[in-house]
Amino acid sequence: MDRDFLRHHKTAVLAFTIGVVLAVLYLTLPALHDFLSQVNQLGYPGMLLAGVMYGSALTSSLATILFVDTPPHLNPIMIGLIGGFGAALYDLSVFLLTRREAEHGWLARVIARLRERRHVPNWLTALMGVVILASPLPDELAAGLFGINRSRSLPFFLLSFASNTLGIVLLSVVV
Repeated sequence: MDRDFLRHHKTAVLAFTIGVVLAVLYLTLPALHDFLSQVNQLGYPGMLLAGVMYGSALTSSLATILFVDTPPHLNPIMIGLIGGFGAALYDLSVFLLTRREAEHGWLARVIARLRERRHVPNWLTALMGVVILASPLPDELAAGLFGINRSRSLPFFLLSFASNTLGIVLLSVVV
């Protein structure tokens, strides 16, 4: 088996494990509650950090708590814009890493094999990515699809920014 594949697999398992530990700690430790309230008290800079957390499948639940429990003096539109920017920055980093792997790494070989056996049009992959970005599913899936599809960075960033901003505004206003 390819060493790069094993390394990425181990990294994914480690990241998932850390996310589970964070969720358990949030449920059991008052210190984590205190940390989240301190992030909220930072105001708009805290919303940027929450946005980065919102983009990751591992910390999105904690970020959702931050956006739902924002201080009343903060403007929900500004919260959405700043948080959406943070989430889009995170998504862009995943996108760029995936695109690099799709061009040069183990993922390129897997994609080449899939495209030989099954023809999947690029527009269908992009449509699936848009649906994932707009849904509660992890943004890493969408960033990976767009990266594999060799999409351009700026359109992906703008799409990620718009969909994350909308989701965050809805969280901070509706819930």
